[in-house]
Amino acid sequence: MFASFSFPNNLVGVWKAGFTLSKRLFLSFFFILFCLFPLQAQTGNAAAFAGILNERGHFNPAWGKPADLYVGIPALSGISAKVDNNFLSWNSAVIRTGGDSLLLNVPGILDKTRGDYARVRVEAEVELLHVGWRKRRNYFQIGLSAYTGMQLVLSKESLSFLLQGPGPQTGKRRLDGNRLDFESYASLYFSYARKLNRRLRVGGRFKILQGLWNVHVPDLQLVYDAKPSVDGDSPLLESVRIQGSALTNFPLDNALQLGDLRFYPFRNLGAALDVGLSYDFKENWNFSAALLNLGFLVWGDPSAKEFKADKSYATFLYEGINTEYLNKENGDWAKDLIRSIWDTAGFACSDSGAYVRVLPARFNLALSYTVDERHCFGLLFQAELYNRYFAPELGISYTFTPCEHFALAFSNTFSRGHWLNLGIFAVARFGPVQLHLGVDRLNAERIGDMQTAQVNFGLNFIFDRKTKGWNADVW
Repeated sequence: MFASFSFPNNLVGVWKAGFTLSKRLFLSFFFILFCLFPLQAQTGNAAAFAGILNERGHFNPAWGKPADLYVGIPALSGISAKVDNNFLSWNSAVIRTGGDSLLLNVPGILDKTRGDYARVRVEAEVELLHVGWRKRRNYFQIGLSAYTGMQLVLSKESLSFLLQGPGPQTGKRRLDGNRLDFESYASLYFSYARKLNRRLRVGGRFKILQGLWNVHVPDLQLVYDAKPSVDGDSPLLESVRIQGSALTNFPLDNALQLGDLRFYPFRNLGAALDVGLSYDFKENWNFSAALLNLGFLVWGDPSAKEFKADKSYATFLYEGINTEYLNKENGDWAKDLIRSIWDTAGFACSDSGAYVRVLPARFNLALSYTVDERHCFGLLFQAELYNRYFAPELGISYTFTPCEHFALAFSNTFSRGHWLNLGIFAVARFGPVQLHLGVDRLNAERIGDMQTAQVNFGLNFIFDRKTKGWNADVW
């Protein structure tokens, strides 16, 4: 038997009298998305609609806080770390045996892979210096930040072949779409936003980039012809050919020996631009759009090289990755494993000299509805184009702002295979100090089952006159 209950009469009256039909439809659609609808996405952020937060400008440079002046505490103004992947977790990848040793769980890894590609993305960013100020309808920011990001994309067939060989598959097969990117750089930026009228705000951010380290593998391809074995065991690989290229400024030689890491100021330079707009198209309704990371980096230091692989193998038996590396008690097994893959691929230096890499471009669209300046319901669609991999994403959030010094936000991100990715974010002000802290995109109760997670933290000093209302978009 199911219990039933009715809404209090006063709550029903508020719903009927306080909201028009269009508002009720929007809120109904919002809660349906929040609870039921499984869309493909990878990232959402509960902080996007926290109006009193200084760092909202990272989503859209047209968004700004109306404080007269704020100064970020060096290296603590904004810290963000994110892990995002669609197949890998500790508990699915590793089995602990009775002897307390760890074994690679190949079936578990392949079972968790969703879609045609297995993707791992790791990012970390820190604000080293950050200052913002407002003058009438103009809002300015300057800052210095450091960024490191890595993305590995493998086709599902390539991952299966790497872990367990050709398996029962025979015949000619081509495995492509395997990509790797690693990028680390510092960014000196200047941001400007202006309120053109009571509805429209526009903004832009110009960034000068100093590259630190880079690895770019655009497409590693493997073509093989598997024949049934005579004894009925795993198929024999009658022919294998590996092709691809790798651009990097790590001081590597053909044996994957890493030389001395050096920093070359003004040798790896680039620039990028962020642009955005925010429009209040109706009372309490806001639409915004932004294009981010439109830029490039020229890697021109003396270590910049191109490695190429074009290697063929005759008949041999391959039954999957050599898991003996994982069972070594001593030695650098990870380095040995990477070196074996590098050597098998046959990478050799083909050219030394500068090369250009385009940054991963992003865009976002946001729609929000605010009730009584305290309750904000938001939809945030984001997408990223990274090394020919298109990553769309949808996040929804509810932000409660009971006063001008505190906001609490809850979010969910819908992703393929993981419709529940929760986040919580809080920002509070104590005198001149503003603190924000949040965790986002948590999709499991236990840490060992997590496939995605994001952490945000920051401390800022704020100096301003009396704020006009609790909504940060009044400037």
